[in-house]
Amino acid sequence: MPTALSIVKRFFPKVKRVQDAQAECSIRVNKTDCASPGIQDHTNCAMAVACKRQLGANGAIVSLHSAYVIHGNAALRYRVPESVSREVVSFDRNGGFSPGTYKLNAPAKGHRLGEHYKESNKRKHRRHRKIPIRHLTAGVRSNLRDAHIEAA
Repeated sequence: MPTALSIVKRFFPKVKRVQDAQAECSIRVNKTDCASPGIQDHTNCAMAVACKRQLGANGAIVSLHSAYVIHGNAALRYRVPESVSREVVSFDRNGGFSPGTYKLNAPAKGHRLGEHYKESNKRKHRRHRKIPIRHLTAGVRSNLRDAHIEAA
């Protein structure tokens, strides 16, 4: 399974470390950001362009669940809330990105880098385990773990 650092290095090879954000961040997406041609592009979508502009970052990577803001050789990791995720899906399907103020959340305790999920004993001894139904959304950017980036 790829690490956060290896995911970021596919887009920005000079990054040396990734850390979790400590506080939420408000991003104002304006009309010029929404005019970005970065459909299904993690680094050039409206939200990524707004993050770079507003935070003075060297780059940004925005997926449906995580966002990385690059400052020099370090990256800050944020969790993408559902409101932003829906706008990203709309943007990737040529529906546009609505201008406004959006939040990027700091990862919760259980979602921080280095935290591991511990399965409870109740789950281990279940005889009939239900298999969850997965729906893969079509027409949107790929998952960061599965993204294949061509070298520029």
